[in-house]
Amino acid sequence: MLRGSDESGGHRPSEGSPLLRVYFDTSALVAAYVPEPNTRLAVARLAAAEAVYVSWLTRVEFCSALSLKTRTGELGKEDAQRVLAVFDRHLEAKAYEVLPLSHEAYCLAASWLATLETSLKALDALHLACCRLFDLSLVTADDGLAKASRHFGVPQEHLAEEIRVAPKA
Repeated sequence: MLRGSDESGGHRPSEGSPLLRVYFDTSALVAAYVPEPNTRLAVARLAAAEAVYVSWLTRVEFCSALSLKTRTGELGKEDAQRVLAVFDRHLEAKAYEVLPLSHEAYCLAASWLATLETSLKALDALHLACCRLFDLSLVTADDGLAKASRHFGVPQEHLAEEIRVAPKA
């Protein structure tokens, strides 16, 4: 059974520090597998986490991100297939705890979108809802998602901000 869930698939209060129990959105997770400006930070954050959570939505977006990198020539098709195979092996080995997208998560995501106060995207709202429902800190490299996370009071670490404020060597 997943930490933070009961047998019915609902959520329950979690144990441990939210900074050690993190939800990686796809932008941060892809950076851990494919060389990007955020790669060093993403890998370090994964290593520092007590538990890393994702949802099945993450795998769908991961495939989409690799497809985009292949179409733009940033990554060869064989390399993308190898990266996806490694990611899938990590999922199978339970390197990440996969959270369900419950009816409650969809309702929360829709309520945030219905405020019409942010540029939050639908799928990002579902990632954010998982964080709120399972009491997790979000790790993201997405500027818009980080901003929406702050707006809705969900703890987050924005990898891109860490790069921008890092001292020059």
